[in-house]
Amino acid sequence: MVSPDRPCYDSLVSPSNFGKDNDDAVQIEFAVRDGANRSFINEVTVPSASLNTPDGTPINPTGAGNAYSGAYVACRASGSSAEEAAIFANAVGGVVCEYEHLPPWSWDVLLRLAEAACEVKDKVQRQELVLR
Repeated sequence: MVSPDRPCYDSLVSPSNFGKDNDDAVQIEFAVRDGANRSFINEVTVPSASLNTPDGTPINPTGAGNAYSGAYVACRASGSSAEEAAIFANAVGGVVCEYEHLPPWSWDVLLRLAEAACEVKDKVQRQELVLR
């Protein structure tokens, strides 16, 4: 497990994440950010969202990793699968980069998050089809 800080670690480390499988090996969940490129959840690569900026580059990437971590932990804590959490976390990290400061929490931003998450999910599904 790679975690940026103790609260994230504490949220992800729970008895349900360390269950035993049939051969008694301990299961540990890994969520690894790779900047603007993608993230990795165990052995699954989750692509990043395209930025909705005039030239497709980040306006300000400061805090995107922390936004990813917060979104990932919140999604996992609310019952999302690791892949679902990574999809939404990649969307949140990307959308944060579209603003000079933190985005305003408005309906427009929430709709943008949903749009970005759908884009990432579509990329994951296309990626899975290619691997088959």
